[in-house]
Amino acid sequence: MEDLILFDLATNTKRVLEHSSGDNVVLHVSANGERLLLERAGIARVLAMPSGLETHLLLEDAASATISGDGRIAFASSRGGSLWRFDLETRAYEEWLAPAAELQFPAESAVPGSLFTLRGRIADVASTESGAVAATSLAGFEALLDGEPLPMFKVGPRELRVQIPWESNIAPSRRLEIRHQRNPYFLSALGLVAVRPAPLVQFERLSGYFEGPLVAPHADFRGIATPEDPAVPGETLHLYATGLGPVTTGFATTGQRTPLGSHPVVNMPTCQISAPRVNGIPTPVTALPLRYAGLAGALLGLYQLDVTLPAELPTAELGGVTYVNLQCGYSSAPQSFLNLVPVRIPIKP
Repeated sequence: MEDLILFDLATNTKRVLEHSSGDNVVLHVSANGERLLLERAGIARVLAMPSGLETHLLLEDAASATISGDGRIAFASSRGGSLWRFDLETRAYEEWLAPAAELQFPAESAVPGSLFTLRGRIADVASTESGAVAATSLAGFEALLDGEPLPMFKVGPRELRVQIPWESNIAPSRRLEIRHQRNPYFLSALGLVAVRPAPLVQFERLSGYFEGPLVAPHADFRGIATPEDPAVPGETLHLYATGLGPVTTGFATTGQRTPLGSHPVVNMPTCQISAPRVNGIPTPVTALPLRYAGLAGALLGLYQLDVTLPAELPTAELGGVTYVNLQCGYSSAPQSFLNLVPVRIPIKP
């Protein structure tokens, strides 16, 4: 790429606007010749002519851009998939088209009363979480199950979490739609989910509080068990899950966070630990006592399981770190243990 040179045909002069940076440049000149839109290395900006002075920086992650014939309006699309309109006279701008959502509809079933999480590309929005009572709209987004609005717990760039109402009908295939109320150009995400009866234990990340994969916060909630801060034998860990069903206190208010206090489940699961498999060889299983299994206070649609690790643990070393696998399920449905992804917990040797 050579230097960017401006030729003034009226005066038969030329001057260098920009020196070569090695990047390809795409130029768009308004029909009246008053403005030049320049694209280089993902940056779209507008120059006034004939001065060549920059007047507007449009996007720094532009995929493409164009300018109107009178030089008043510019359009630019971002690499994230959104389309923006810029008024070069008033400097006003607005998003005309939001990126199409690319959501992953999980293979796990939805369970009445529990959170249901979709991950993928939602939109370029800041993470927003509901208040004490979850509304059916959050950051302009709404979710509908067979046309019925769902309580929204959280919306973020890569995650959307809704509650399946306690009174939801059980069905193997129900239509879930995600759409944006204020942006008619937002492309809805559609998918089919199975709504199954409880109990169906599925571990969850406590997103927004302890980030990472399936995690186990320490007894004092100082953080999660990690290779740098591992759990110790005899410690009580907290796990979070969905799908455990009704509680003995009878609390079943859709869209409302669980009141503080004890809300144990009617059907108590059992937990077990084993050493991670080495070379595919199964390892012995040890039963674990559950100190608590019930709705998690101040949260929506999440259950808390408090398990105490025994003094002697069946561990295995992987990559220089000692681990134990933990699973929870129901003795009446042994297959639930086989289908459940275990929580792998780092243990202090």
